[in-house]
Amino acid sequence: MTTNPPLSPGNEPEVLTPECMAFIADLSRRYGPRVLELLAARRAMQTRYDSGYRPRFLPETRTIRESLWTVAELPPTLPTGASRSPARSTAR
Repeated sequence: MTTNPPLSPGNEPEVLTPECMAFIADLSRRYGPRVLELLAARRAMQTRYDSGYRPRFLPETRTIRESLWTVAELPPTLPTGASRSPARSTAR
């Protein structure tokens, strides 16, 4: 198995052990074809969206979509700012 870009000489065991490389190779062999298939389907669907296609709702859900509905209140124990991702910058 090769890495792209190549690992720095001498760092291979620290970064990716032989067991880790074997695990990644196994994942690639096992799931690689399916991942490529799903990515191709995603590209094809994006092409349809780009040309104007819009998804349609199931007819049997019409009454739900057209009715008045709400969601439950947030629990009082939910901390402030819970909707922010900790990985995102808070600078605005």
